[in-house]
Amino acid sequence: MNKSNELAAAMARAQGAIPGLFPTLDSEQAEALKNAGISAALARPGQERIRERIADYIRQLAESRMPFTSDSVYELADLEGDPLPDGLNIGAMFNAASRRGEIEPVWSPSIPSKRPASHARALKVWQGC
Repeated sequence: MNKSNELAAAMARAQGAIPGLFPTLDSEQAEALKNAGISAALARPGQERIRERIADYIRQLAESRMPFTSDSVYELADLEGDPLPDGLNIGAMFNAASRRGEIEPVWSPSIPSKRPASHARALKVWQGC
């Protein structure tokens, strides 16, 4: 069980949740879980170089002032001959960049991913600040 799941399970036990059901979380608890998951993703050992590359691609896309998604990061990496592996937690990198004031979401609803590995999941659209 990864640290995010351990934290979620511990919180569920602390709240006396019925096993197998998700606990009802208030916004403060939900934010704490979200932050724990982001922190765990950003601290994952052995991925420092990949995180640096992703952060650089996000900065480049933000500087363009054009809307972009996580698919755009993969596309930019491919164009630069630096393909990224599937299964990365790029969302944590976007969230960190947003909290630093580098990017912000620009519209809703989300758009479907074009990458086959993402199975058309909904992606948030971002733009540089």
